[in-house]
Amino acid sequence: MPDILIVEDEESLREVLKINFKRQNYSLDCAESFKQAKEFIDKNSYDVVLTDYRLKGSSGFDVLKYQQEKMPLAQTILMTAYATVENAIEALKLGAYHYLIKPLKMEELNAIVGKAIETARILKENYRLKEQLRKQYAVEGIIGKSPKMVKIFDLVKKIAETKTTILITGQSGTGKEVIARAIHGLSRREGEFIVVNCGALPESLFESELFGHVKGAFTDAKFDKRGLVEEANKGTLFLDEITEIPLNLQVKLLGLLQSSRARRVGDTREYEVDIRVIAATNKNIESEVEKGRFREDLYYRVNVIRIELPPLKERKEDIPLLVDNFIRLYSAEQNKAIQGISEDALKLIMNYDFPGNVRQLENIIERAVTLTKDGKIGMDVLPDFIRNTSCEPVSSIYQYGGIDLDAKLMEIEKEAILSALKEANGKKTQAARLLGLSFRSFRYRCQKYGIAADEEEAEENKEQ
Repeated sequence: MPDILIVEDEESLREVLKINFKRQNYSLDCAESFKQAKEFIDKNSYDVVLTDYRLKGSSGFDVLKYQQEKMPLAQTILMTAYATVENAIEALKLGAYHYLIKPLKMEELNAIVGKAIETARILKENYRLKEQLRKQYAVEGIIGKSPKMVKIFDLVKKIAETKTTILITGQSGTGKEVIARAIHGLSRREGEFIVVNCGALPESLFESELFGHVKGAFTDAKFDKRGLVEEANKGTLFLDEITEIPLNLQVKLLGLLQSSRARRVGDTREYEVDIRVIAATNKNIESEVEKGRFREDLYYRVNVIRIELPPLKERKEDIPLLVDNFIRLYSAEQNKAIQGISEDALKLIMNYDFPGNVRQLENIIERAVTLTKDGKIGMDVLPDFIRNTSCEPVSSIYQYGGIDLDAKLMEIEKEAILSALKEANGKKTQAARLLGLSFRSFRYRCQKYGIAADEEEAEENKEQ
């Protein structure tokens, strides 16, 4: 049953309105002040708020703003005997459904209230359906319904409860940390989720930050310090950009993964930790191994279970869900009642390839919410490179993180390997010769892409 809140300080009009709406079987509450209206709004949900413009000690605008904050899907109608064009414009700007002039014509009032109730009903139904979709296609903050993301959801659920080390790969902005946090959230581990940005730590401080140090271990070591490894005890240690770890420290990390034990800088004693390690990189880690910048034994320790995140351009069916989620997020953050995005604006977004992936999309929607006063996000608040997608300048591909050259080269590399294997009838040794690679190098690449092929053990031994 539709619910109406009447806010009117004139008792006689309040009673007339009450009788009018009761006859139509509406359920309603009546308030005589803004303070009382706030109490009703805090306790109940309404479809329509019908408020006088002039209230004792406040105004209908106060009611309207409070309704927008607490019940953004409700519709507010203002009534006034002191109408001005400025007030009417301001009311509509603030999100009022209608602006009525006293004395009221009941037939007109009933028609407007009826339409406002229908509008509120549609908005609430859309919100309910979007909530269903969000829950159906979301796992611990990860959103998507594309086949690739659904497979990732399933994998995340399967591995969350284990202690197995995980490697997450993908271009910048694809959400590697979001996936790692989701795994931690589903794992029920008691400790914290500790992030280590391996690319941001200076090499001279890396060991101390990661493993801790004892007093006197070096010049500035004036007290004992716990490292991030210890901070992650009983929890998850997320090693972002793991390929940036200095080679001399990779041995110590390998020891930690093998024994769950580590040693502070300057200490002779080891400490034991119970941690789950999740590593991530946007680089071609196999290439880093081949070039001698990442230890092969450490590579095998972190690459136990691998999650490869697709770029946004390969999961465009997820864009509407992501857009809706970011609108909800930033509307709440900025205290705005944004009612979605226009069809034309969404079409432009769907047309774009997003070199900066999900992070770039989030930045675009945050900007759009900031620039939108009310209603729906339109084309006018989208960046120029979105509106001019068909004639996008080359330089724009470097915005919001740019392109991932390694990922692009990986695509080409995989195609070349598959082509060579087809030509060699599945024989790895022969395919390696066709590509001018050693057998070991070719094997790395096959493992990287999960490519299986028939190969005689004798051929492998002979090549090595």
